[in-house]
Amino acid sequence: MRLEELPGLSPDLRSRLEAIGIVTSQQLLRAAQRGEQLLSLIKATGLPAQALQAGVQKAALTQIRGVGPAVLEQLFRAGIESLEALAALEPQQLQARLQRVTTPGRPPNLAVIEDWIRQARLKGGR
Repeated sequence: MRLEELPGLSPDLRSRLEAIGIVTSQQLLRAAQRGEQLLSLIKATGLPAQALQAGVQKAALTQIRGVGPAVLEQLFRAGIESLEALAALEPQQLQARLQRVTTPGRPPNLAVIEDWIRQARLKGGR
């Protein structure tokens, strides 16, 4: 997914990443894969470590099959901004949270939510 499609990224974060050639969530994840790479990315962008790590956590959610920009926006509104946060929930909890933030209040079905949580757990979220 292109960074411009990733909800929740500040324009400053996005423009600094784009200035060093990072324009997709996959590129961001690869660039921040290991600790020393993350440090290099912090130096290259001049971004605070916390802001960059928050962006990386949001980008990691794009690895979940079936989660695109619209679903990411719903997850963020429900307070889910990382694989760890997604993996920590039970499907019924996430469905209830999404019920409160989706329009017209119709969250994805439970089987879809279960799959997202399973994928997050397999990707190391828990």
